[in-house]
Amino acid sequence: MTTYTSEHAAHLEKEFRQTQRGLIEVHGHAIAFSHNRLIHGEAKKYMLQGVARRLGLIRHTASRIFDIFPPGRMERRSHGSYWKMSMSISMRLFFM
Repeated sequence: MTTYTSEHAAHLEKEFRQTQRGLIEVHGHAIAFSHNRLIHGEAKKYMLQGVARRLGLIRHTASRIFDIFPPGRMERRSHGSYWKMSMSISMRLFFM
């Protein structure tokens, strides 16, 4: 059972796609910046293993949430879907 109109669901999907493209772009900039501009090894390590990795995790987690709970979905999900999403989010937050 959805609480969004079809127009709102379409808007959310459009915004989600734009956000995903933005995260991909920022992720690419972080990697390029670390390779092209950073000289200090610790700074490179932080940028690649900290910032870039977390941006990738945020993008992936948002994608999983949107896949399992799309705003235009009309029927209820099974309890297993909620459990799977909860575990997925918990694991990603743990690794962040």
